[in-house]
Amino acid sequence: MIATVIGALRLAVILIIITVGAAAVWLTSFLPLHWHGVPLCAWITLGLARIVLKVFNLEVVCPAREQIAHHHGFIFPNHKSYMDVVVLLSIFPVRFVADKRVQQAPFIGRIGDAINVVFVDLSDKQARIRARDEIAAIAPFPPIILFPEGAIRPGTRLYPLRYGAFDIAVRAQLPVMPALILYEQHDLIYWSIKEGSILAAIWRVARSTGRKTVHLNLLPIFTPARDDDPVALSEATHRVMDAALTTLNRKHHLETASVTDTSAD
Repeated sequence: MIATVIGALRLAVILIIITVGAAAVWLTSFLPLHWHGVPLCAWITLGLARIVLKVFNLEVVCPAREQIAHHHGFIFPNHKSYMDVVVLLSIFPVRFVADKRVQQAPFIGRIGDAINVVFVDLSDKQARIRARDEIAAIAPFPPIILFPEGAIRPGTRLYPLRYGAFDIAVRAQLPVMPALILYEQHDLIYWSIKEGSILAAIWRVARSTGRKTVHLNLLPIFTPARDDDPVALSEATHRVMDAALTTLNRKHHLETASVTDTSAD
């Protein structure tokens, strides 16, 4: 009963925060104000992300987090939860890639444009291939997030990295910062579309008690060469990330196993 009350209160607070925050982002999007090279409205999303994590009692541990604020290029994290976006936004107003169709929605599209969401055509495979050039051509700051695993993946292991993200990095000739996200309470926070509604997964977290912890570890930055092979680069990066993730899992006494299938586009 107590857990249900706590969950309901948390969701009510989150709903109010998102409503007020979205309105604030929309209003400030009309102001040509920047701070540290980032639009003012994008900084509001950082504040919203931190409040949401606070309400859910989720602590982010990120050594050397200031590296993200100074990074001009791509960040390639593993993808463990629907909360990954909130975790990354709580560190710095990073940018994400979204389907161009989202941009057509009057309110949401305006907010996306304001916070520098990268809208590209993802309607089919050929469109996604063309989108690589679009992403490669955009300004490198604020950093752009690409999830090379391609989707939220179960467990604490690292799955094959799709080479499309590395093809973009090679074309752009921009630095890449691999990153690892690890939730100590992974089973609580994980969700996939196969499990049904995401609302049920959010409710599970909302009614949980106790502090929850997520680790965001930043790995050494590399800049791809013009003649680098994206497939070989994805495999080499997978080995580095997998070794670091194995160490991180052991440190926090979590099980892990590498998945070594051939990386896909």
